[in-house]
Amino acid sequence: MDSFGQPRPEDNQSVVSRMQKKYWKTKQVFIKATGKKEDEHL
Repeated sequence: MDSFGQPRPEDNQSVVSRMQKKYWKTKQVFIKATGKKEDEHL
């Protein structure tokens, strides 16, 4: 954030990459929990 509290483009990028990492982690946990191999349909 800059001094005015406006998100900068690089902050948005880090939010996106964090969301993607969280998605992949959640997906891996889901696959383990269901006992399935990587699902081609996802």
